[in-house]
Amino acid sequence: MPWDHYFIGNGAQHSAEIMRLLPYMMLGAQEGVLSHTDCLVTELDTPGAAVYVNPGVVSIQNRVPGYNYDTYLGRLTSRDQVTITPTDSSGPRSDLIVVRSEDPLSGTSWSPPSDPRTGPYLYSRVIEGVDPTTTSYQDTGGGDSAVALARVDIPASTATITQDMIVDLRQVVNPVTGFGGKYEKNWTGTVAGPAQAESIRAQTAEGVVFQAFPSTAVWSVPIPPWATEVTVLAMANPYMVNSAWGFARVTLGSLATSSTWVDDNYYEGGQGGQRTQVMAADTLQIPASMRGQTVQAQFQMRVSEQSQVSEFRADAGTRVHIQLDFKQTPTAS
Repeated sequence: MPWDHYFIGNGAQHSAEIMRLLPYMMLGAQEGVLSHTDCLVTELDTPGAAVYVNPGVVSIQNRVPGYNYDTYLGRLTSRDQVTITPTDSSGPRSDLIVVRSEDPLSGTSWSPPSDPRTGPYLYSRVIEGVDPTTTSYQDTGGGDSAVALARVDIPASTATITQDMIVDLRQVVNPVTGFGGKYEKNWTGTVAGPAQAESIRAQTAEGVVFQAFPSTAVWSVPIPPWATEVTVLAMANPYMVNSAWGFARVTLGSLATSSTWVDDNYYEGGQGGQRTQVMAADTLQIPASMRGQTVQAQFQMRVSEQSQVSEFRADAGTRVHIQLDFKQTPTAS
């Protein structure tokens, strides 16, 4: 068989398979939604026996045998209402909401549309009675060309679908990771401790309140406009005096990681201390209002209100390193 081709010129034609090869190559064989808000499944404006699939773009792998390197692209331009069968008293049921390609030209048994030029060929469908742990179409064991958007976990004797029953299963394909310039997927910052030591001490009003530590552990961070999530990792090596007990965290604008407990039990008659590694880490959701903004990041520490002798000290031997890994994950906004 001769080589198939994309546009050559001189009136040469290309096949549908070559056109579907392009998104396969561009997306690296991934399937899912294009952007983090695409094709979100929601309850009806007035909840009832159906759900909405909201507008967006999907990519779907062609799973028909013999069709390799083949990806369907589809765009939903207005929200699609999908009917959900009510459950009876026999028990709960889980349904999978998918987008399915029903392309009769790929050697399948799907009926052709009334107008082959306009289709449709992609449909929002419900697969009833899936396992309640299902997270993808592949989990069902089916062989269709389909991608999962959501699972609906419906209690017994229920005809009205509410948002709390809908489990978002969308995956973002080829998520944006940076535009160059000031927007980068990974942001890092490192700062050295001060030449003249700084301390946070127990039994002081300021010591029990989170503060940048050392005071130079403050950075301006541009939040990518596409980022919906950030993974935070910070490491520091302050000097612990006496029996140091307190907490560490990272703040990013109005966001803050969960607090890491710092508990160093070195004690030598009220004198001496040792240098200790401290880490703060978490994954934070970035609100829409913060995306594209430049915000302040801080590494912060404080002592425990119950401590009598704790002291955290930052000196010339102290270093603080922070790493922010920005991601685009499915969200409602």
